[in-house]
Amino acid sequence: MASAHSTPTSGGENKAAIVAQIDPVDGRFLYRNAAGRMRLLGSVDLLAGTLLLSHVNVLSEYVPHNISDSDFTLTGPAIVEMNAVLTQAASQFGFNSTDNSKYQNKFRDRLLTYLSAVRLLTIYGNSGLDGVVAEITKIKVKLNELGLN
Repeated sequence: MASAHSTPTSGGENKAAIVAQIDPVDGRFLYRNAAGRMRLLGSVDLLAGTLLLSHVNVLSEYVPHNISDSDFTLTGPAIVEMNAVLTQAASQFGFNSTDNSKYQNKFRDRLLTYLSAVRLLTIYGNSGLDGVVAEITKIKVKLNELGLN
């Protein structure tokens, strides 16, 4: 499985293109440098013309890339915690959490499309299970449109 979340120097430059099923060079998202490595357009190969091994290839593009994915320390635990909380809340919306297919496909996954795990974790931290149920109830109209009544 490809992931678009690697640091560009670790070979992640083309992974998003793999997922999107496009050629990143033909699409002009990346180019190949003299060594044949894929680089972000506009990147400067800071190692060009030097043989110094202590010279670090740091590009400004790396900073926003890494910042964009730095929330994993919250999003990972949030989804784990919300899995447990949503299992408890499911029965109030007519779902049995032990019926894995219906619970995940028609309740949990669709719900998390509208309410992020981080948002629900924040609500849970402030208001407990009742707060999460109240938030889910607010979007009940949308859930009903999706067949989640």
